Amino acid sequence: MLSNTKAIVLFVFLIACNSNLNREVVSASKPSGKQRDTLYIYFDSKQPKNFKTSVGDKIYFTITPQIDASRFVYDNSDNSKQGVKYKNFTNKFISKEELNKRFLDSMESKDVELQKSTGERGYLFSNPPYSFDKYFKNIYIYEPSNENEGQLYKVSWQYAVQ
Repeated sequence: MLSNTKAIVLFVFLIACNSNLNREVVSASKPSGKQRDTLYIYFDSKQPKNFKTSVGDKIYFTITPQIDASRFVYDNSDNSKQGVKYKNFTNKFISKEELNKRFLDSMESKDVELQKSTGERGYLFSNPPYSFDKYFKNIYIYEPSNENEGQLYKVSWQYAVQ
């Protein structure tokens, strides 16, 4: 049986070790100093599993394929929606599938960074973030009005539990 003093010292030691490991995991999960991308996603309302719903001041875009039940949220109070010409953005659009791939690649590189710095495998995506926004500079959803023009919404990519 440990004496009270030894038990307290052991307890403090375990807390210190755990907090150092947590600090390394958190710092590895933050985006590195690399330039973050601005992404443009084409929202096709004709696709059967793509949805746009409005609730209060927010517009929710659900675009497949999904990693999970995440969605894109536009806050109407921001007034960050703008009318744009389709031809100005044609070469900038990425698919939701490509966006998912970029995110997972980013998380994999963070796992590798964590493994190099701590010697432990991180599996950072096993506990996903509540918001994916910190991994990208800006995310925009383009919704066509007609074949030449549409609306560009500055959105946040939120995990399912928000």
